[in-house]
Amino acid sequence: MHGNELRKIGKKFAGAARLQRAADVAPASDRGAVLIPLARTLAELGDAEQFDTAIFDLKRFVDSHHGTPLVNSFVVREVHLRGSLVTGRLHAAMRLAEADIPDATGVAPQWQTIERVTVAEVFRASGDESAASEALLQSIATAESTRLPHQIQRAMRAARGFFPEIEAVGAAALRRLHLTLPAA
Repeated sequence: MHGNELRKIGKKFAGAARLQRAADVAPASDRGAVLIPLARTLAELGDAEQFDTAIFDLKRFVDSHHGTPLVNSFVVREVHLRGSLVTGRLHAAMRLAEADIPDATGVAPQWQTIERVTVAEVFRASGDESAASEALLQSIATAESTRLPHQIQRAMRAARGFFPEIEAVGAAALRRLHLTLPAA
């Protein structure tokens, strides 16, 4: 996870090196959990070829291990969507966004909201504002019903500058959650 934290603070090359090393030495049963942040990092670096390799390895991991709660077809699809968008392959991202969604049974609610935000970003980039709005609203509804304020904030950031009405929906959802969540 150190490599993933390096990615988050902007030290992407160091993060990619650390994550690649972890993927190389991880036991087969743990490799998928390393490949997700590695794929994200490679995409953010714009390394489409290595990103594609990481996605291929992730899909192979899911097929051979029947997925895990953290690494499954649903999560891999989201990582693939985001990476395709970030590496400038909008057509590939659109094909994924328009394809059937893998079974989300057992998938953590935060991944469900993250996936909807990513789908919205793909649709927005393609010019389909209606589909983007719908995906963001779904994300906010899921995040509110599962009490995940940080995921509402993620949806609001994705809407910022494009969909002020969705930012307002998110702000209202945050206010409602604030009234129901216990004080920190």
